Amino acid sequence: MFILRMALHEGGHGHEHTHDMSLTPEQTIALLGYTLEHNRSHAEELGDLALALELQGKDEAAQSVHEAIHFFEHGNDRLNEALLLAKGERSMCLSDAFAVCGGERRPLMNYVSGISVDGEKVVLTDMLGAKKTVTGTLKSVDLTKNVILIETE
Repeated sequence: MFILRMALHEGGHGHEHTHDMSLTPEQTIALLGYTLEHNRSHAEELGDLALALELQGKDEAAQSVHEAIHFFEHGNDRLNEALLLAKGERSMCLSDAFAVCGGERRPLMNYVSGISVDGEKVVLTDMLGAKKTVTGTLKSVDLTKNVILIETE
């Protein structure tokens, strides 16, 4: 049985949210695709809001919106990955990187798409091209669990 709710967003548009544990694979794929495109349209609207804030001289608020867009895009990338996996297609191999110090893991970067090593410097690059340099030794890269471990002091 479907449970339907109407969600009304600011700006006056609404859409139904469905919750059903008995979706067919085709319905699941269709709903994931719809949700992904819907979220992408909201990210575009946020870009317009950021520009409006910049034009109003509210640079700090605009920067916050730009940061929110960055996270929106990460979420959309994960939804896209889920959609590809649901379709049985190959997804991008993205990993989460952790510093290991004293046996404890500390998160360094999510959605890592590239790693390079130069002496004791490990350079991580995420899927959007952001880079982070870590002083340490590359300990392991687990491509099945998508985990990168860097031993730091």
